[in-house]
Order: sequence, then C-alpha cells, then structure tokens
Amino acid sequence: MADNTIKKYQTFYEPELNQTFVSEITVDSATQSGFDDVVSAYNSLTQYLQGYQEVPEHIAPSAYSMMGASFVMNDVFDHYSQEATLLTHVTVFISSSLSLLGEIIDIPLHVEVSFADGSSAILNIVSILPNGDIELELASAKDVDNNTISTEASGYTDGLYRFTAGGESAIQEFMAAASRYGVGVCRQGSCFSGETEVDMNCAWVGDVYTCTVTGKKETVIPN
Repeated sequence: MADNTIKKYQTFYEPELNQTFVSEITVDSATQSGFDDVVSAYNSLTQYLQGYQEVPEHIAPSAYSMMGASFVMNDVFDHYSQEATLLTHVTVFISSSLSLLGEIIDIPLHVEVSFADGSSAILNIVSILPNGDIELELASAKDVDNNTISTEASGYTDGLYRFTAGGESAIQEFMAAASRYGVGVCRQGSCFSGETEVDMNCAWVGDVYTCTVTGKKETVIPN
C-alpha cells in the first residue's frame, strides 16, 4: 500500500542444495484489479480524513470539554462514527478489502477534529468492523495556543501555559477540566473545587500571556 504496487511471489525448495528460493511472478489481472480498488478506496478515505473536521458546538465547544467527562467524549466519537460521508468511504474500503483478502486491511487511520474555540484533537480509528461500525479513541488534543490538553490529573497540577490567543475563556476551560479530574485550580482568589489544590498565576511576558501552575504546600498543624 505504501507505493500503490502489488507483487506476487512463489517459493520452491531445492532438496539437493537444502535451500528455498523465491521468485517474483506476474500478478493476475483479477488480483491487480482488486488491489487497485483497495488503493483507490484507501486514498479516498485518507483524503477525506485530511484536514480538520469541525465538531458541532452543541456536542462539545472545546477539546477541554471532553476531559474528565466520558459522556462528552463518547458524544464526539458517536458523531464521527455515524457521519454519513465517512461511513460511505469506510464501507467502500471494507468492501474492497474483503473482496481482495477476505479480511479488513489493518492500516492506521485517524480523524483530525477541531472545535469552536480553536482547540483540536486527533481521534484514532481503533477498528472497523465488517458491519461498518467504527471504534474511535482519543490520541491527543491541544488548545488554540498549542498547549497539550491532558487526559490525566497530573497534567493540571503544574507547568507553564500560554493563553495569548485563548485568553480568559481558555483558562476557564482549563480550570473546569482540571476540576473534573479532581484538581482545584485557584486563581486571583477564585478556586474550582478539587481534592488537590494548585495555584495559577498569570501575567503578560512581552506579548505572550503566560500562566504558571504550582502545587500548593500542605498546611501542617503542629501537635
């Protein structure tokens, strides 16, 4: 599939030399035609997947919205696994693959999605079932300022973040996502609830709005 060519080989064993030899033979026209169909279907599918597909705002306004909220993430997955044009391309790919090999060719595929706030995510197509159902998983996500959006609590407890483009709304999305993972971010005296508390301090550094997140020290009460 890498260079859109198919080759066929035959092997034969030479007892006197105790060696197996491999030679290339001509691919029959039916196999070549089937392979060409698979290549065409694959190219159409990958071309459709290239470039960001926008997530409707009512499903998820931000990639941050998915973090710590499995139902939102699943809503995004469902939206794309049921998207008519994608399903058409997938169905053609499955049909040509099954016709050629009797099984679905296992090739890494992903969907690049964007959100109304400028954040984005990459969704891996984990599997394509014979009935055309698509299983997706989140591979990665970033916000409009290119900050990595973490899927774990540890990703919100410290670090340096840029919010020049995203501004206050991106900061609020960050804090809300952190809260869903149990991390309460405190900023300018306002705190989101969470079992772990951290401080966020923001300031302009030149023309870049930078926020630093640092873990709060535990208050030790003497005996």
